[in-house]
Amino acid sequence: MKAKAFKVSWILLVIVSSIVAILGLILTFTPTFFITSEFELFTGQTLADFAESNPQAYSFLMLEDSEMGIFLFAIGILTLLITLVAYRKGDKWAWYLYLIGMTLTGGGVLGFNIPTGDMSVIVMPAILLVIGYVGLAIGARAILKKASS
Repeated sequence: MKAKAFKVSWILLVIVSSIVAILGLILTFTPTFFITSEFELFTGQTLADFAESNPQAYSFLMLEDSEMGIFLFAIGILTLLITLVAYRKGDKWAWYLYLIGMTLTGGGVLGFNIPTGDMSVIVMPAILLVIGYVGLAIGARAILKKASS
């Protein structure tokens, strides 16, 4: 039963990491995907109006959003590799690294997006964070007990 639970654990973490990487790609290649509604809710102005009235600032904003997408993609890929290589083997450090990384990145995304009021951008990372925590909780017993033996 422990083996099945641990398999469920790392599969959940693979799913979360893969979604993060995919979201990073989406943000990299379509930087307006998330920011359009966030921008309007936060500023009361449409992104299109802002682009028309401030073309250089808009270009900079899109560049920064694409850059965040690259970072998000990198985090997703690195987390996926840690999950598939170290966590899946049962390395205790991988469990802790996943917990710390997920808390900092997921919590940061939540914290920085709450002021925008865009529920889709708030709920999505919250759900991924919960799924990740569930995955870690399921695998905690197997990894932490194994490592301390």
